[in-house]
Amino acid sequence: MKRGFSSRRRRGRMGFEAFVRMVIGGIATHARLLFGNTGRRLMILMFSLVTPSVWAGEDFATNDLAYLGPRPGPRTLTPRPAATPAAESGGNESVSGSLPWWERPQLIGNWWHWRSALETNGLAVTGRYLMDTSVVLDHDSARRGIQRGLLDTELTFDPEPLLGIHGGTFFAQYYYRFGPNGSDVACDLQGFDNLDAGPFNQVEEIWYEQKLLHGHLRLKAGQVDANAEFDNLTSAAGFIHSSAGFSPALLNFPTYPNPALSANLFAYPTEWFYCGAGVYADNLRRLSAERLKHPYLIGEAGLTHLGTGHFGPGRVAAGVWKDTEELSRFDGSLQAGTAGVYLVAEQQVWKRLSGAPEDKRGVSLFVQYARANPSVSPVADHLGVGVSATGLLSARENDAMGIYWSRAGLSHALEANFTHDEASLEAFYQCQITPFLILKPDLQWIKHPRGQCSPDAAWVVTLRVILNF
Repeated sequence: MKRGFSSRRRRGRMGFEAFVRMVIGGIATHARLLFGNTGRRLMILMFSLVTPSVWAGEDFATNDLAYLGPRPGPRTLTPRPAATPAAESGGNESVSGSLPWWERPQLIGNWWHWRSALETNGLAVTGRYLMDTSVVLDHDSARRGIQRGLLDTELTFDPEPLLGIHGGTFFAQYYYRFGPNGSDVACDLQGFDNLDAGPFNQVEEIWYEQKLLHGHLRLKAGQVDANAEFDNLTSAAGFIHSSAGFSPALLNFPTYPNPALSANLFAYPTEWFYCGAGVYADNLRRLSAERLKHPYLIGEAGLTHLGTGHFGPGRVAAGVWKDTEELSRFDGSLQAGTAGVYLVAEQQVWKRLSGAPEDKRGVSLFVQYARANPSVSPVADHLGVGVSATGLLSARENDAMGIYWSRAGLSHALEANFTHDEASLEAFYQCQITPFLILKPDLQWIKHPRGQCSPDAAWVVTLRVILNF
């Protein structure tokens, strides 16, 4: 008995060196899958060269490289920025390739000035690769690493330089995801990692957006991730827990990995108020006439302010949604659709640089709440609260950190078989090594995964590597 306990204890512990070896091995494996053995050697060499700069404290330009999710639609009426001399001349110093490679915003640089030439004509091509390595602790069935990756390529076209169409944007995005679903191992319901899904490759989003009436109206149509327009929080973008991106109480929400064909219309009558609505059908991969007859409907209205002094911008919004498709209840009967509501609020409580709207450094608080019909939805209500901070350390002005707590109140329907609610606590630190490379260690504690008694709780350690090329 004593021997068995000791063996189990040794097997269940993963030392720091073993975890690092697993991460590096995963990076090499993913590089080999994407680029062959040559890519594997280059990836290992690159990490050996750039890792020491974590401690050097270099000040790099801020970018949204670390954000996994759709591009959020604007929530305020803002004037179109004037063209800068750099934009008019075909790119800035970092894009033109005059900087050393480790200071470039993209690993592969300017493509012999082709990239800046395309951007001058309104066409931007970007890409990034994300790799998550997770270890689930205190769970007998999950004493192994979980590695998965996502290749994201994007094309954005502003028709104004070439066609003279003001306020228009065409966007196309392709995803290639491989590796297992981490929630199958952690056995959680909310999704501890927003990268998790089954393996797939697809056109994720493809849409056209047009601003009208000097920006007071915005129309977006095509295959859209609904989370870009509804139930999103800017302050929560750094967290990897899925519920920080959108509430799990939004049943059948058309978001990653299943965005949908849609039409969205938003109005900005004042600088402090907005409202919008969307109609969503099926994903391009599985378009059906039935879903076209029974679309997913959603709307949101909110109040915003720009802040003053060291008190930054804030927003409060409420939304309603309705799935008109016929759904199965937990008792086996059918129901003609369902509906729910959600609330979100966020506030930058301290801005590092007073009176500078473009400065994102500071501390923000956010809260989210949602309710759904417990007869058909596994999550009857959801509450999430969090705090995030960017640029608190003077030597690491582009680093970020945050703490997030999420509680999913699960359905009490007898047939649902939930015995408890599921709660999660997350903490992360985001370290920008170079402008194109980010490391994000993340720790989560999950109470009653999937609302069951066993296991009572689980710890999940994740390292996210993000490479912008």
